[in-house]
Amino acid sequence: MTTSAADQQSPVAVTTAAAGELRYLPLISVPATTLSLGESRVSPRTPGFIVQLPVRVGDQIKQGELLAELDCTTNLSQQREAEAARESAAAQLNLAQRQIRRTKTLREERNISEETLNQRETDLETARAELNRAAA
Repeated sequence: MTTSAADQQSPVAVTTAAAGELRYLPLISVPATTLSLGESRVSPRTPGFIVQLPVRVGDQIKQGELLAELDCTTNLSQQREAEAARESAAAQLNLAQRQIRRTKTLREERNISEETLNQRETDLETARAELNRAAA
């Protein structure tokens, strides 16, 4: 009997193991949009036009961080007008108070009519009402 060279090779050692569970987690990439479970509405204390938005939808922010820069010049102008109206009303009230004192003195001396005194009293009440309206 002849033996070939293949039959003369030495045996190879083999290790066996019991078969177990194999987990296969494929990675799939698809386009998607995520939505927040919570939503926060933010509104300014002062009206104005948005000049700059340093944050974008989805950005994480911290308390006190600038969300938007507003142009409030219209509101500032209205505040200045209101202050000017209040000062004007205060000046009108001051004038009406001086006029009523002078008118009462003249009325006591019978140099003016009762109707003129009544008109000055009405002017004083009107000036008070205007000041209250301007201060509101």
